[in-house]
Amino acid sequence: MPRDTPSTNVQPLHHPSHPGDQALACELRAAVLSGDVRALTPLLERGADPACFKDPGFLEVVVTAGHIDMTLFLAGAGAPINEPLPRGWSALQVTTDAANTGLVRLLLAGADVDVNVPGLGGVRALHLAANTEPRHGDGDGVQQRLTEILTWLLQETEAEVNAQTDAGDTALHHAVPNVERVALLLDAGADPLIENFNGFLPVDVAALSGHRECVALLTRAARTLRTHAA
Repeated sequence: MPRDTPSTNVQPLHHPSHPGDQALACELRAAVLSGDVRALTPLLERGADPACFKDPGFLEVVVTAGHIDMTLFLAGAGAPINEPLPRGWSALQVTTDAANTGLVRLLLAGADVDVNVPGLGGVRALHLAANTEPRHGDGDGVQQRLTEILTWLLQETEAEVNAQTDAGDTALHHAVPNVERVALLLDAGADPLIENFNGFLPVDVAALSGHRECVALLTRAARTLRTHAA
């Protein structure tokens, strides 16, 4: 699945006519972009306009930078936490793809997050947590954190386990060749018999990639499902 480079382009707000208002607005923007949540209350008390809190561009910068306190502050202040950011994904999707377990955990616990919001390409947070494509600076730690996030989404939210992307892929398609994630998804009710729009089952993806352990696991799951349906 392609990954777009996160945009840091923030749309300009209206320019206050009074020089003092404009200076406050600049200070507020700088505090938001730097993640300095402690500076916000004094600025707001001095009359700074909080309009930038609802600018998706500001939220994306803060989320991508991993500013946990600022993200939660903006979410509580009316930032578009479930809307596609300039990158095309929601805040939860951006933090999941970055394997930021701390921010994902706090978003799930402390913000009104919709885990099933589709982003660019119909991708949802569950697809990103299941996806085994290498990340920038990837390593065992990143992949383990993604497995942790996938576990939380499956066990603690109402994530739609069989949701499909615009290409028809389910999280199970994306989980190959990670046997642990495939097993987690199957245990959560993932359907191994859903084809993507190219006609491939998850087991086909595993077979084409030569991942025998995943092939065996998915074959057993598919056989069991067919037996129960008969």
